[in-house]
Amino acid sequence: MTATRLQKYREELLMTRAELSQKSGLSISTINRIEQGKARPTLTTIRKILEVLGVPPSKRELVFPSKEKEYYYYKEE
Repeated sequence: MTATRLQKYREELLMTRAELSQKSGLSISTINRIEQGKARPTLTTIRKILEVLGVPPSKRELVFPSKEKEYYYYKEE
């Protein structure tokens, strides 16, 4: 599930939800809901999170794969 991958990237950086919130401009509750699979992030939100986490464009498809219909797809060209 993509929410799990997103949380894994954040935790690998030893980044708290509060730090991700501060750096991305998103609320902690929004980040919690995304990581718990309770929210469908917009492309703008996905971009903000992935940029803060330093996920390179070539890896972004792995975080939010298009075949998982409950999530939006984002891959930078």
